[in-house]
Amino acid sequence: MRWISEGTLRLLDVIQAFPVFILAMVLVAIRGTGPVNVVFAVAFVNFPVFLRLVRSEILSLREQPYAEAAVALATPNSASVLSICFRTPGRQS
Repeated sequence: MRWISEGTLRLLDVIQAFPVFILAMVLVAIRGTGPVNVVFAVAFVNFPVFLRLVRSEILSLREQPYAEAAVALATPNSASVLSICFRTPGRQS
């Protein structure tokens, strides 16, 4: 499972290696003009930032005591992920 995470990060590094504006212009040139294609291009060049943010938050939540308790209780992975994501409103940073 770790190799999937590492592979995703390397792909994000490749995308972020290109200048954002030029990559967006190339994507619009390839897909054609129009508002939908412009939105796609902007989303594509900006998603690595948000994906890294989500990954870091998930990794930090995984180390919380209630996440460790869910693992200790042998809950299924999907249930523990949902419990981790939805029990954080009062989480202290």
